[in-house]
Amino acid sequence: MHVVNVNLNPRQMRILEILLGGSKPVLVDSLSKTLSTSRRTVFRELEALEYFLQKIDASLHTSNKGISIECQNEQLHAELKTMLNEAGREDNSFLPVNKAERHLALIFELFSNLGTIQKLFLYADNLHVSESTISNDLDEIEDMLAIFAVRILRKSGQGVFVHGNEDDVRSAICVLAYTRFSQNNNNDLVLKIIDRYIGFEIESCVDAVMLQCEKKLNWISSESLEMLKFYLMISVLRIRHNFFSTGRNINAGSFQKQLAIYIAGKLEQQCSILFSEDECASLAVQIQSCRAKIYNPADISEDKTKLIEEMVFKMIRLFDPKLSANLETNEQLVDGLRQHLGPAISRLEQKIELQDPLNGQIALWYPELYEKSRRASSVLEDFLKMPISESEVSFIATHFSAAYFSMDEKNVRKKILRACLICVSGIGVSYMLASQIRTHFKGELDLDISSTDDEDAFEYFDFLISTIPLKTELPVVQVGAMLSEDDYKKIQNFIANNAYIKKDIVVQNKNKSFSDILENTETLLGEVKKLHNNFGIYNINADCTFDELAKFAASLCKNSGNIYMALKKRENLSTQVIAPLKIVLLHTRVSGINGAIFAVISPKGGFSNGYFNGAATCVLMLLPQDSSPVMTAIMGSFSAALVDNSYFLEAVQNANENAIRSVFEAEIAETLSTNLKTMFLAG
Repeated sequence: MHVVNVNLNPRQMRILEILLGGSKPVLVDSLSKTLSTSRRTVFRELEALEYFLQKIDASLHTSNKGISIECQNEQLHAELKTMLNEAGREDNSFLPVNKAERHLALIFELFSNLGTIQKLFLYADNLHVSESTISNDLDEIEDMLAIFAVRILRKSGQGVFVHGNEDDVRSAICVLAYTRFSQNNNNDLVLKIIDRYIGFEIESCVDAVMLQCEKKLNWISSESLEMLKFYLMISVLRIRHNFFSTGRNINAGSFQKQLAIYIAGKLEQQCSILFSEDECASLAVQIQSCRAKIYNPADISEDKTKLIEEMVFKMIRLFDPKLSANLETNEQLVDGLRQHLGPAISRLEQKIELQDPLNGQIALWYPELYEKSRRASSVLEDFLKMPISESEVSFIATHFSAAYFSMDEKNVRKKILRACLICVSGIGVSYMLASQIRTHFKGELDLDISSTDDEDAFEYFDFLISTIPLKTELPVVQVGAMLSEDDYKKIQNFIANNAYIKKDIVVQNKNKSFSDILENTETLLGEVKKLHNNFGIYNINADCTFDELAKFAASLCKNSGNIYMALKKRENLSTQVIAPLKIVLLHTRVSGINGAIFAVISPKGGFSNGYFNGAATCVLMLLPQDSSPVMTAIMGSFSAALVDNSYFLEAVQNANENAIRSVFEAEIAETLSTNLKTMFLAG
């Protein structure tokens, strides 16, 4: 059966569109919310829709999951969609589908009859609702219009009419149509209004003029430019209907006046209308109200400049008295507020309200900063003797936030976090994961590898990365044995939340004198010197066992018994033979040694004992139990270099002393330099 045009109202067409558009049933409450109307109204429209569907062998199906349309075949379902599309193209009339649209449509209907008494029946008939509905609507929009000094007057038995200055009427239309209704209702309401009450021809003319004036308007922010375009369309429409501006009682600057005359001239040519001197004056004020992107070329009088200067510094002091001295020296903030307040004052005096481009997100994300900005905005409210809108507070908050975070940035530094990888999937997997993590977070993490039982070492790390759940007081980022994008994101989020730390503004540590810091530095340099002196390459029999290797390594230091037992314990927890790198890495923290040790133990031709799985050499890394975090970081840089630096790994495998020493010394210098700087800056 072919579906032809039908007599459904806009709300019924919208319900039909929703039901046909989804694959699942739709709840009545969902329809009610989408249409911004009551459940009772939805049920009434569904009854009419059911009557229509029955005529074409379709029906509404109701279940506990909601309402859906049942068609005899897929062809009928497709024809219904085609009917909706054709109806949308052929019907250019505007009929509101909810209260918000009806309110706005009624405002346009009233302004079309400005000063003329009309019966409620006329508006009810035009909008396809009852007279009682129109009467209730008038009560609700009366308060909205009163803000703009526009009144709705009623004469018993005769009807209603609107009274107001033309410039106030235009402000009311622009603010209500473009800002409030369109912002509060997520639909194409403005486009519908333009199509029904303004017309495509006027919109095209204004678009052409805006394009011709593009270079002269490129300083205006996007939301102000859209508002200016809407204002020009309303002005052309009102002038064509013989409603003329009487000129704003605000003196705009010469730049604004010249630009207004230029735009008016283009509009006269494009739209075949005449812009009077008063019309140009009103347009100049509208331009004066526009927000600027970066630089505002608009003129401000000398008296107003002085006033704005005073307001800026009052606002900064109110924003945060403790930070005011710092903020007052921020030229970007001071200049930004100066440029913002001029247009803001003009805008608020005319009751013009711009859409907040951030949609209130500053208040949501940074409530404390927003409240401080609201406090600062009271300077503007006191001057205007009126409250200002949430959007204006948001605009002011953007200026303060830029300065606030910029100031905070200078007092924040990023440190390289120390992390430990815990993996029970085997040493090969552990070092594969470590290599991937080091590569991905190069310059952000100092990564070591350990086992679950080596809890004594955990205290030297900022957090753990583990493939299994762990019971520990340290933060743990759990990842899979094969790293996914989500795993990388988890690690990145931890770094973002923990790597940035406040710098201590004072020169010296709160608990230590500068001489104490120097003494600590001297001690650290002594430890580094011992590490450097302890470096060496030692030979061992190729057929040695692990036990013999551990004893030989321990014999290189004093207190060899403790070291031997520590190395054996470490091996029992997790083998220190790293087959993928062809090295044995004997590393542990132990008491009783006099300084950190980095050494290479080389068997001629590599280890022949099968236990070592083809390893070429052994790296010995020992740390005293009471080593400083800096020494821990230096030793960590060596283990990282073994994985990340192929030149260093090859040098170790071949026991090339000169090549090993060059990287060894470079790693010490780089890590020491970074940490010494941190010690002196942060105390």
